[in-house]
Amino acid sequence: MPVPEGFDDVSVYDPDVLDEVSGGDPAFRRDVIEDFIAACRPLLAALAEAVRTGDATAIQRHTHTLKGSGLALGAGAFGAACRELEVRQRAGDTAGVAELQAMLASEYARLEPVLLAWSRKTE
Repeated sequence: MPVPEGFDDVSVYDPDVLDEVSGGDPAFRRDVIEDFIAACRPLLAALAEAVRTGDATAIQRHTHTLKGSGLALGAGAFGAACRELEVRQRAGDTAGVAELQAMLASEYARLEPVLLAWSRKTE
């Protein structure tokens, strides 16, 4: 599948990962991307609230879910940001949690338009 113009940075999104899972089925790819975006928005909001309130259990749960979904989709930088926050939180290292959560939100902001472009390419 040709890369949408301007969206060839595989550190943000590697479409080969999802192509392998989907078998190249455009409708399946589109559905997975749409489901990922729909799930991420409330999870990111819940994560931000958990960071704000210092809820370590919720931080761990949300970052773990986001990490798994992102990596399964091919969102490498997003998954790596989730992993870093998850590892630090699990180790009890609360220094910089807010900054890591902001970095994670920033990675998602880079990721979503790339995914939307790929989703439109599958139509």
